[in-house]
Amino acid sequence: MNKSLNRHGGGGRNRLLFKNSFLCKYFSFTLSEVLITLVVIGVIAAITIMILITDIQEKATVQRVKQAYSMLSQAYGMILKDEGSPDEWGMQGMYDDISHKILAKKFIPYMKVQTDCTDMTSAEAIKNCYRNLNTQTHSAFKTINGLVFQFRAWNKNCSFTYGKVKNVCGHINVDINGNKNPNVMGRDLFDFYFTKDEIYPIGTNGDHISFYKYCTNTKKFGSAYDSYVNGMGCTAWVIYNENMDYLRCSDLSWGGKRECK
Repeated sequence: MNKSLNRHGGGGRNRLLFKNSFLCKYFSFTLSEVLITLVVIGVIAAITIMILITDIQEKATVQRVKQAYSMLSQAYGMILKDEGSPDEWGMQGMYDDISHKILAKKFIPYMKVQTDCTDMTSAEAIKNCYRNLNTQTHSAFKTINGLVFQFRAWNKNCSFTYGKVKNVCGHINVDINGNKNPNVMGRDLFDFYFTKDEIYPIGTNGDHISFYKYCTNTKKFGSAYDSYVNGMGCTAWVIYNENMDYLRCSDLSWGGKRECK
């Protein structure tokens, strides 16, 4: 009886071993296959993480640009009320260093300034405010939230016209992360006109410094084209569309596609 049971039980175990051996033969993976799978998973994970980081960084940039626009607009509204029209401030033009200082100093009392670079030497200004500062044609200061504002008067009568943007007096550049890289237009440097009446983000629909010509991934950002720098026309897009998809797409437009997705 026992021998019969043992034979029966042994047969069951043998069948089980055979079944497991069969499954292992056809469904097991070699070490190289496992390593390749892990590498593929790692690459996918790395790409996903990079995409997420880029998305987070770009959203932070959008908020910083909007913050800068709000700060400038609020300050300028108070300046116009208290100081009158900019064509009465004594500024002469874009190649007069004193004019840029006059402009910057008008804003300083109305903004929370941490470092005033308007009267510094060139070396001091570059160290404390703006790495690419040309002290002969610009004047700058840094606010307590780390934004650097650089000012340049263009026309003493505020009579310049850029497409649909009229009564332009000059230009304000904002570096949203101080002296940190990349220091490139359309990435961490963003530009605004100041007119007789308001602060105006560069690159709106109808602006001569247009989004179509000066904010495109078909040309190198930060390089000069037709006397303007690619990236200079990105500011309005960032503020009104709240994305930086122009870094990836070449078919965006004010009247059509507003994002890559």
